[in-house]
Amino acid sequence: MDVDGRVVRLETFSKVLSPGLRIGWATGPKVLMTQLVHFMMAASLGAPSLSQVLIARLLADDDPGTVGPNTLHAPAQTPSHAPRKL
Repeated sequence: MDVDGRVVRLETFSKVLSPGLRIGWATGPKVLMTQLVHFMMAASLGAPSLSQVLIARLLADDDPGTVGPNTLHAPAQTPSHAPRKL
């Protein structure tokens, strides 16, 4: 565990779920993460919308321990899985 605030950890869903999902996250000291967010907003056009929706639905699933055919339905098909703000 980083107790001195010197470690930045970079993770990606492409390693966990699918190589095509180019969405990731970083954890680290708050000051550095704030600077990173500002840099990424200026340097990137953002992740693909479809990938963002798929990941958001997966993370918002009522039972995150299971992934199956009911995990990623369109809101019109399953009102209980309406999009939530991230």
